[in-house]
Amino acid sequence: MDVNVRVHLTADDVDMIAKAVVRMLREEGLAAMPDLHAAAETSMTHTEPQLQLPQSGFLRLPEILKLIPVSKTSWWRGIREGKYPASIKLGPRTTAWRAEDIRALVKQRNTLEP
Repeated sequence: MDVNVRVHLTADDVDMIAKAVVRMLREEGLAAMPDLHAAAETSMTHTEPQLQLPQSGFLRLPEILKLIPVSKTSWWRGIREGKYPASIKLGPRTTAWRAEDIRALVKQRNTLEP
């Protein structure tokens, strides 16, 4: 049975994992292995590019899903249920969302998270 799992890791998550790896390497006496140690140290400096939300305009679904880690199916279900903002048709095959609506949603979600 194949199982697909989608995990959203922030730069802070990656940093925490890399620090734990370095700590375990040191505890096991493997810190003297320069290649392995350097790789773990390098991952701690990796920073995830932050998507800059425009003050106005429109965002397409791939941009939104980088900010709100849900599947496409969950996103569309959330729109039907009123959980997420309604889309705007820009053309026959072009759907977008107002940047202001997505900014408000991100702000709301950030205030709800611990």
